[in-house]
Amino acid sequence: MVLEKNRLASVLLICFLILMDQTVKFMISRWLYHVSFSILGDMLHFSPVYNTDLSWVNSWLNLGMGFIPHLMLNVLILLLVVLIYKYSKSRYAVGKGADAIFILFMAGALCSLIDIIFWPGSLDYIYLKGFFTFDLKDIYLSACEVLLVIIYIKNIKRWKDIRLRQEVKDFAQYVYRYVCRVKSKKNTKAGHEI
Repeated sequence: MVLEKNRLASVLLICFLILMDQTVKFMISRWLYHVSFSILGDMLHFSPVYNTDLSWVNSWLNLGMGFIPHLMLNVLILLLVVLIYKYSKSRYAVGKGADAIFILFMAGALCSLIDIIFWPGSLDYIYLKGFFTFDLKDIYLSACEVLLVIIYIKNIKRWKDIRLRQEVKDFAQYVYRYVCRVKSKKNTKAGHEI
């Protein structure tokens, strides 16, 4: 019961973060797209722009990736992160920090997917002078990265004990069993597996 409440709370928090990001973008696109002003002196500005390169990596590295590759890559990364998170929860004592990382990542990645599908690119609106323009989704993903580094540093001794090759093998087996279990549940008839 506690696990179900935690899962529901996580889903609701992810939905809330997505709603915040999309609401801000909707309001800016409707009423503030042509408005620009300083937030913090000369360093930080409100300056909306559509990033039609669909991601900062594509824009920064000038990769020229289109809609379909971005869509497929986003979906693949989302699925991989969900599987890694489920695997970690089943194998290790995953704390609230890891839960926060998962929530922030899922909110940011799903916002990115929404941007790719429903907007003509990501509507970025906070300009950091000399660097880039970003949005709320980017803040979620950056906070996720910072938390990941903090947790890594705090648990560096445990990380050194992990055998990467064995961990990858165990993860692959977990994914195989998970996928097979999902397929067998779909192929049930009258409560019996086929």
